[in-house]
Amino acid sequence: MMRIPSLSTAFLLFPLLAGCTSVGAPSWTQETLYAGETKLGGCAVADLDPEVPGEEVAAVDSEGRILILYCGKKPVRSTVAADLPGELIQCAVGNLIPDHDGDELVAVGVAQGGEDDGGRGVAVCLTRTEEGWQTETIIEDEKLFHAVAIGDADPDREGNELVVAGYSKTVYVLHRAGTEWQKQLIGTIPGAAKGAAIANGWIYIACADGSLVGFHREGGEYSGSTLAHVDDALARITARGKNVLVSANDGILRLYQDGNFSEAKEILRSSDRLRGAVIADISRVHDGMELATAGYDGTVQVLGQTTDSRGNPAGYTAQYLAGSDTEKLHHLAFGELPDRGNVLVSCGYSGNIICFREIEN
Repeated sequence: MMRIPSLSTAFLLFPLLAGCTSVGAPSWTQETLYAGETKLGGCAVADLDPEVPGEEVAAVDSEGRILILYCGKKPVRSTVAADLPGELIQCAVGNLIPDHDGDELVAVGVAQGGEDDGGRGVAVCLTRTEEGWQTETIIEDEKLFHAVAIGDADPDREGNELVVAGYSKTVYVLHRAGTEWQKQLIGTIPGAAKGAAIANGWIYIACADGSLVGFHREGGEYSGSTLAHVDDALARITARGKNVLVSANDGILRLYQDGNFSEAKEILRSSDRLRGAVIADISRVHDGMELATAGYDGTVQVLGQTTDSRGNPAGYTAQYLAGSDTEKLHHLAFGELPDRGNVLVSCGYSGNIICFREIEN
């Protein structure tokens, strides 16, 4: 794939397949919300500060910082909500503490030093209180935590659960009970965990050995199995309903539809590693869900649904370039920001946090 330089103006690409009737080629614009110099591992969009209208952007970096961006007014205001002693790799947001207003953020990485130093894994929870931003350590492990997700992983319990996994090849499910975190080790996986997702009562773990592992709770116990396997390391993963989207080191974005893991639909091929997986109703112009990814080629790609000559769904074949960064991208998130609407937010090696949004033609 040809490298696209970073631009601040709108992009316009046409669908790659001319044989189908497309949803229409949208225009995209990008905005640098934060310009840094430190590698960023993961980002998220959520209502983390209930005292401020709208959602905020959060990101974690290689120096152990958790950044919060307030995007309601220009210029965007940023703050360092936490400065921890170990590198942070990914983060997830959601409602984990019932009596706390707003969402919580859980960041995972290493307790001390850098990702390659061999230190213990750690997961920390960030909350906004009357005293300001507060962090607490939820769990530590013998090796790096790399995967994290928040969602309803236990149908027998009210509320959301937290899933963390990493290089020790063990998967934990946690929930908040009063002021304490309750931990359960639910199983082991064949490779180091790189990403996690929760949907439809299932926990999905993307592994470095190419395995996609699923865990499901039934009869009071979790059971797990390898659902699919590819020949290269998996990376970011997301799930919505019975659909699972996985990016990988081989540059392929794979979609497993309707709970069918026997055959993956290869949605996109990149010349370099992919580090993004989003399923969301990104477009306000067109109906249905879109897919999006980002990667080491520095670009953010969005795939829209197409229809055949009779108006029937023909899959995700309309590919659009939403924008790009100057260096490798490491994560991609979706959300809604004040005065911007639906956005994709990405971050990576450059230290920039960039939002991409569709412009109505």
